Amino acid sequence: SHRIPIGDLVSASQHSKQWLKNDEAALALGVTIDHIKVIAHRENWPTKRDWQQCFYSLEAVEKYQTRKAYK
Repeated sequence: SHRIPIGDLVSASQHSKQWLKNDEAALALGVTIDHIKVIAHRENWPTKRDWQQCFYSLEAVEKYQTRKAYK
């Protein structure tokens, strides 16, 4: 799997720097969009919906990424 640094995604995102789109979060963690939904549910991440897009808390994604990097 290939991970994208969250900082790169945030600077490229057109949305609030507090939220990542589901595909951005998946890229940051190197998982599929379907898997990011499972992780978000299991980890109880703050989420919001806008139109048909799901957004995840940037802070939650960063914490998860950091935790996984040290395992």
